[in-house]
Amino acid sequence: MKHTLSLLKLFSFYSIKKTIAQPLSVFLFVLAKVIRFALFFFFIHYLLSKTKMLVGYTLTETLLFFLTFSLIDGIAQLLFREVYRFRPLVTEGTLDLVLTKPYHPFLQILIGGIDILDVVMVVIYGFFAVYFLRQIDSVSSLSIVVYMLFLVNALIIAAAAHICILALGLISSEIDNALSLFRDVTRLGSLPIDIYSEPVRTILNTVVPVGVMMSFPVKGYLGLLSIQTLVYSFLLGAVLLWVSLSMWRGALMRYQSWGG
Repeated sequence: MKHTLSLLKLFSFYSIKKTIAQPLSVFLFVLAKVIRFALFFFFIHYLLSKTKMLVGYTLTETLLFFLTFSLIDGIAQLLFREVYRFRPLVTEGTLDLVLTKPYHPFLQILIGGIDILDVVMVVIYGFFAVYFLRQIDSVSSLSIVVYMLFLVNALIIAAAAHICILALGLISSEIDNALSLFRDVTRLGSLPIDIYSEPVRTILNTVVPVGVMMSFPVKGYLGLLSIQTLVYSFLLGAVLLWVSLSMWRGALMRYQSWGG
């Protein structure tokens, strides 16, 4: 464990060093993300200032859904940013060097060190999420525990999705489209899944578990979910993680290496 943490610290150091070497790009990147976040935030605020409710949720609750989505999405990007840089490792053959290193390749190709830009955005999302969590009355300390458990489960599902994308990249070297598809699908969870009609809602809660990832944390916090749903969500997260690891092992066996 100590060796693993040391490696993560080293990878993060080089990642941060590489990022701050281009201060203008850093500024423009953060500015663009803040503007996009602010525009959608105020769009929701404007929309519900007229209608007052969205499928039974108040303005505060709806904003909490969006903030929870932003927080989960931001943490996933912070943790799994290296997946976006995986394709060149396969096409240029440098993945061979990673696979022969005396540590698990996920340390470098899945996590690979935090991105300081994502840290900035996660802090912003977290600040607003905490603020709006405190605006909701009649919640207990148990609600906070349930909310955190669902957040952890959402990150487990996100990790499984990124491992599946890595496995796909091993086989086909086409990873950018898969990442774009994953991001587009998860954006469906920026608002409560209840806004979608059946059978789309069921699909987003089972086949493509966007609802489990993005909506369940807030629903659990509001006390709208049962113990059975909590158990189902964690079983789903565990199954998806097991499937993704099986896919990775299968793809690794089919990987022909550089020039193979």
